[in-house]
Amino acid sequence: MNIFRVIARPLLAAPFVLGGLNAATQPEGHRAAAERALDTARRIGISVDTGKEDTIIRASGAVQVAAGALLALGKCPRLSAAVLALTDAPAALASFAVGDKSTHALHEAAARAGLIGGVMLAAFDRQGRPSLGYRVSARKGGARLRGTKQIKRA
Repeated sequence: MNIFRVIARPLLAAPFVLGGLNAATQPEGHRAAAERALDTARRIGISVDTGKEDTIIRASGAVQVAAGALLALGKCPRLSAAVLALTDAPAALASFAVGDKSTHALHEAAARAGLIGGVMLAAFDRQGRPSLGYRVSARKGGARLRGTKQIKRA
């Protein structure tokens, strides 16, 4: 395994694990953002029971802790990174106050967007190997892969 991945994965996972722990243990600090997200979900037709906000916040936090730990350990890194991106994107959008143009609010929004971008990159990282689609099409075309070059069979 590449030494940079060994270092980068835990560093990328740390904010998600810490944020997930905070959400799972102290959901009251996340209620306002959760209410905004749930209101948006209700407006687009997703029914959510009222009074279940703390349960949803705790569950989302637990998922982020588990996915962040898996990413940090390098176990199922693509799947865990995708889960982190999918669970954090709605929370990031909900926590961003539209009218707030303070420097701190913009910095927080940019930092969360950067973290989501980082886990999206990790979700699509194939560690230098060609994609499954490429390998299948190369096999069907009579080609054999060796390294990164395509060699025709005789």
